[in-house]
Amino acid sequence: MTIVILVFITLSLMGSVMWIMPSKRDKEKMSLRMAARQYQLTVQLMKVEIPDKWDKTTESIDSCAYRLHRVKEKKSITSVIRLLPKEIWKYNLVCDGWWSSESIEISEQSINHLKQIGTSIDSIEVSSNSITCFWQERASKEDVATLASLLNELKEVI
Repeated sequence: MTIVILVFITLSLMGSVMWIMPSKRDKEKMSLRMAARQYQLTVQLMKVEIPDKWDKTTESIDSCAYRLHRVKEKKSITSVIRLLPKEIWKYNLVCDGWWSSESIEISEQSINHLKQIGTSIDSIEVSSNSITCFWQERASKEDVATLASLLNELKEVI
């Protein structure tokens, strides 16, 4: 009887420890966030407001924001420029599958980066002091490097 009680207590403790351990998906997300720190990107969990096609209502999405801060504030940007992977009637087409709230020109390399990792991106916001990418973190460490390259290119172009 004593052995049965000891086995039960041991299994109970092991179950508690296993419940506390992060899941495989949580470990992958943490790995991506640590990789982002190597590229001077800050990571923050946020809600992003995505407008509908007619820009009448917005949809609030829980997303992870990877942000690249500018060293010096860019005074020429007076409002937030948004790049979205869906059509909004009053936004301008930037490249195949991407629309912008203002007319902008981006490099061919940026277009290739958007095509490569664009399926997991919810929105990109460019402000006077930072460039922020909202995405679902369904990618690899190589995609974080591509994302960092894209944000650096947008920082230079816009």
